[in-house]
Amino acid sequence: MQQKEEQTSSLNKLEQAKKDSLQQLLVADKVEIDSLLMMRSKITDLRRQQMEGVNASLNHTKIKIAGFLLPLNIIDEKITEFLLVPWVGACIHTPPPPKNQLIYVKVKEGIESVSRFTAVNVEGKISGNSKTSTLFLVDGSAEISSGYSMLDAEISKYER
Repeated sequence: MQQKEEQTSSLNKLEQAKKDSLQQLLVADKVEIDSLLMMRSKITDLRRQQMEGVNASLNHTKIKIAGFLLPLNIIDEKITEFLLVPWVGACIHTPPPPKNQLIYVKVKEGIESVSRFTAVNVEGKISGNSKTSTLFLVDGSAEISSGYSMLDAEISKYER
C-alpha cells in the first residue's frame, strides 16, 4: 500500500514539475493563459449555439418529414401531442438529440397509438419555437427541449 502511495506521490511531483516548466515557458513568451482559456470557453459556447440553433428561414414553411414519435399526451387512447425524433428510442434512456433535431407536434383529432418502432410522416407548417416538454417514462420523467413546433399536423404511415 505504501509503495502505491509513493508511486502516486512521485508521479504527481513529476506532473507538477512538467506543468510548472510549461507555465514558465508560456509566461516567458508573454502568453496570457487565463485570457486564452476564457476565449476557448466563449468559442465553445458559440459553437454549441450554432450547432443547436434552429433555422429561422423554415418558419411557417409547409414541410413533410419522417421520424419516430414519442407520445407526450394521450386522450381517449389517442395521441394528441408528441415529439418527432430522428431515430428509434431517441430521448429514452439516452441523451436526447440537440433541440434542432426535435419537433414538438400537436394534432387536433389525435392519432391511434403506434409503436415507437414505427416511422411516420408528419406534414404541416413548422415554426422555430423552442419548447420544453415533460416526457413520461416507465421509470420516471425527463424534460426534453425541442427547437421546432408543428401544430395541427397531419400524420401518415411512413412510405419511401
